[in-house]
Amino acid sequence: MLARLCGFFSCFGTKFVSVRKTFSMIVASMNLDEIRHEIMLDYKMIVNKMDGLYPRLRREILRSGKKVMQRSLDYQTRQYNKWILRLTWDKKNIGCESIVLYFDSVGVCAAEVYGNRKINLINVYHTHFFQRYRQRTHKENLSQEELVKEFFEKRGQVKDTVIQRPGSGIYLTISVLSEGVAFGQLLPGIHLMKTFLPFHMLKPCQMSVVEQIRNGDATIHISNEMDEMMVRQLRLRGATILPDSEFPKDDVMNFQEPFA
Repeated sequence: MLARLCGFFSCFGTKFVSVRKTFSMIVASMNLDEIRHEIMLDYKMIVNKMDGLYPRLRREILRSGKKVMQRSLDYQTRQYNKWILRLTWDKKNIGCESIVLYFDSVGVCAAEVYGNRKINLINVYHTHFFQRYRQRTHKENLSQEELVKEFFEKRGQVKDTVIQRPGSGIYLTISVLSEGVAFGQLLPGIHLMKTFLPFHMLKPCQMSVVEQIRNGDATIHISNEMDEMMVRQLRLRGATILPDSEFPKDDVMNFQEPFA
């Protein structure tokens, strides 16, 4: 059929070209922008899968009589990228934590997509993050994939804040989790999680900041120079946007060099 169409259009001097999107597996040689690009291509398939899965999940919850149900699924896309789908659903809605695993030259990494259908942002958990998480929570007996699943299972509700390093345009992040604190950096479209510290390793001044973040007292501080993607990213995270004049106190700045 395609050959006939090409022959038909050639009569009018028109060249018929077949175009398709190219997908590929996430590999260690990719940079963050390339990884984000491949994840978002893959994620469209995840969204379609969820749309197709929900009618069956809704029938299941109606039969069970439960108000809320949860399940974790392993799913491999056509590009051989392995996803962990953590589903929570009720009679009207379905929520899905979508996490893709990939490997660099050292070990396992994970990326979590969040946002909405128009804007999707990504939390990337670096290899170094999972190395420190394994060491500092004494989970040496778990495989790399089990470690990632364990982390997301126990992570709990994430509460975070962003600190601007003065005059640098660099935005560091503090994320309070159930087992400790994650430290990272905010990049356009990506929140890069770099390392992890359990609560018992924090100094008293740092624990006071953790309590502020837990209580919602620590706010997001950004400069007027931040680009629109960053602002949208912060708003999706539930951030309060404040001007430079309302800069964090000195005790918050104790977190400026946490990447160890």
